[in-house]
Parts: sequence; structure tokens; C-alpha cells
Amino acid sequence: MGAKSPFPSFKEHAFEVITWLRRNLDRAQMSKSESLRQSYFYQVDTGLRLLLFQYGIFKLVIGSSSDKRATALQNLVCYYSHLLGLKVVPLSFFGDSYYSSGSFPYYKHFSLRLKKEYYVLSVDHTDPPVFWPLALHELAHCWLSSRNDVDRVCHDHPSDLKGIDKDLVESRLEEAFCDVIEMLLQACFQLDPCQFL
Repeated sequence: MGAKSPFPSFKEHAFEVITWLRRNLDRAQMSKSESLRQSYFYQVDTGLRLLLFQYGIFKLVIGSSSDKRATALQNLVCYYSHLLGLKVVPLSFFGDSYYSSGSFPYYKHFSLRLKKEYYVLSVDHTDPPVFWPLALHELAHCWLSSRNDVDRVCHDHPSDLKGIDKDLVESRLEEAFCDVIEMLLQACFQLDPCQFL
């Protein structure tokens, strides 16, 4: 396994988002309704901010690619991405903490499922490889982003969730699912992070 260039992944992601932004900008300009026009402008503005955020992360991916540990990290992410059945392997990098991002904020903000999935995954740059299994939790976020498990639980258990803020419920359920997936990956596959070095 080797690290591939991150440019094609980000280019495809950016192109798809820009196409969607352009379509909404055209709709805003053609709209006769002021409230509809404002809604489209809001989507364009928020979508542009998300894309700029993703571009900032992409620059971090490029910057950390010279780290001597980058290939080992990408190998770990690639291996477990394939085990989870992800359609695309997240671009991994060394950041300030563990987190994941990519195409799923577009779904959260706009219910927009991009045709081509795109993920990035950060691990804490100060952590030695023995802590990298923490990245499996973030990989689980990527996996769940293309599924409707959280929505299904919310739909199937309305009486249990009555009176609780919907965003809080969804966030807590996703975190719980990610913790379980991380533990299953580690237990079932007897993770030894040193095997990727």
C-alpha cells in the first residue's frame, strides 16, 4: 500500500461542489421570490465557506505529506477503509487533534449527498503510532456519513427521544456508534499499529 497523490480527490470534490454552487447561484439570479433568492444566496455563501474550510484542510494534507510517518498513517487508514467498505479512502494528515471531515458537512447543512464521496482524517501530530487506533473512531464517522443509521434510530424510537434536542440526539448517537465501530475494528482485527510502519 502506498500513499497516492491527494490532488485528484480534492479536485473532484471541489469541482462537484463548485458545480452545485454555480447551479444555486444561477437559481438565485433567476428567482422572482426574494425569500427564495435569499435562501439560495445563503446556500451559496455557506457552501463556499465549507469549500474554503476543506481547502484549508487540503493544504494541511499537503503540508503533512512530507512527514516521515505519513505513508504509515495512510496505510493504516487505507487498510481499515477497505475493511469498512468505504468507497474512497480518506486523505490522512497530522493535525492538532483527531477529527474527520469531507463531503458530509454538505449533507448536514443542505441534505446534499455528493456523488463522489470525499473524506479527510486528522490524527494528533504529537501522537506516536501506538495511539493511531484512535483514528478508527474518525474513520467510523466517514463510514456513517454515507449511511442512515442515526436517522433510522431516531425515526424508530421517537418516544425514547421525546423532549431531547434533535441535534444533540443525533450527535450523541453518532459518537456512540463510532465508539462501538472503533472497538469492533480493534477487537476483530487485533490491531497492531506497528504493522503499518
